[in-house]
Amino acid sequence: MTGSTELKKLTWLIDWIPEIALSVAIFLCLVLVWELRIHFPLLLRFHHPQAALKFQGSFYIVGATSLLLALVGIFRPLLPQRAMLRNSDARFAAIARESDDVIFSVDVSGTVLSWNRGAEKTFGYAPNEILGQSVLRLAPAEHHHDVQRVYEKLRKGIPLVNYEAWKVTKHGERILLAFTVSPVTEERKGKPYFSVVGRNITDLHRRQEEVQIMASSLSESNQELEQFAYLASHDLQEPLRMITGYLTLVHQRYQHQLDKDAEEFIGFAMGGAKRMKRLIDGLLNYSRVGRSSLSLGTVEIASVVNDITFQLKDTIHRANAEISLGELPTVSGDELQLSQLFQNLITNALKFRRESKPHIQIGCEKRDRDWLFFVADNGIGLDIMQQDRIFTMFQRLHSQEEYPGSGIGLAVCKKIVERHGGGIWVTSTEGQGSTFWFTLPRVGSVA
Repeated sequence: MTGSTELKKLTWLIDWIPEIALSVAIFLCLVLVWELRIHFPLLLRFHHPQAALKFQGSFYIVGATSLLLALVGIFRPLLPQRAMLRNSDARFAAIARESDDVIFSVDVSGTVLSWNRGAEKTFGYAPNEILGQSVLRLAPAEHHHDVQRVYEKLRKGIPLVNYEAWKVTKHGERILLAFTVSPVTEERKGKPYFSVVGRNITDLHRRQEEVQIMASSLSESNQELEQFAYLASHDLQEPLRMITGYLTLVHQRYQHQLDKDAEEFIGFAMGGAKRMKRLIDGLLNYSRVGRSSLSLGTVEIASVVNDITFQLKDTIHRANAEISLGELPTVSGDELQLSQLFQNLITNALKFRRESKPHIQIGCEKRDRDWLFFVADNGIGLDIMQQDRIFTMFQRLHSQEEYPGSGIGLAVCKKIVERHGGGIWVTSTEGQGSTFWFTLPRVGSVA
């Protein structure tokens, strides 16, 4: 009987001896020799080439007139260490073999040594078709020189991380792979080799190209629309001035000959002309914001707001409004456009006020990457369902009779903020007031 068979039987017998039987035997032994004298906790391991046992229990010296040595405990088998390592290697090999990612290995000369299922699905080569072949088989002919340069770096111990390269499949299709190539520490028959782990990113690359094309097309369309808006609004100024001028001349020269209806008609025409002028001015202003390049510099926001409140002092006085300023920072931006931004928001707060005394608060909060500005008022507020509409051109929530205007001011604010790399939004409660929030970056580039 071999040592392995004997050990298996011993392990089986020990595992199936009830612990209660051991306890009873020790109890009888202790009774015979009177009492327990010395006790040592004990942990022993017995190793064998094929297996190992662990004894966990206690070592006793008992007796009064004579010494009796006793071991109390139980033997249990230990899982073989070599088997654990073999199981771990087998699991890892199975994971790599079945992975959908491309995983293969090559030697220093570029010969393919191993080939997983992901590589087979991606390139179309079965293992028996590619093993032992040159890795150049996977590269387009015009890229062979690039592959050779890559191997020169690898031989010098320089790993490749997230390296992107075009490859060719068995059927001639070109695919883009992002992969990492690393030297393997252990050796294969005395020769080093490299692991290649990659992923097919062809679809992702194509989607990114489509997004770039669409973004470029959209940018061109926006530029064309801005150019059209600028030219249209500029060219409409002259005929509008002519209409307004002649209506004014008719009213001045013939006002005593006109009846009440004619006076009313001329008033309607003059009112329409004035509204048209406001729309054209607003459209021209909006197009200028997009067409002009940003003149970046250091802008003291507190100074900007103080200049605006000084320019609007008559309007502020007529509205009996109170404006309070918090601590405002210095930012990087276009001073002219930022002045227009604050002027539009303050004018908006003065316009949409209630009968009670208007109070406008302007402040800023410092965040990790940006400044969060706010312009809060106690005006009429707006419906939460309409909050997204107000930043769109010509979107008005009130009639011209209630609150005259072009409906472009907040669209201009949105464009200015976005050109500076920030965002703008509003929170409001109808009948209680609105708070306009916008961000400006603390660091980084400004478009």
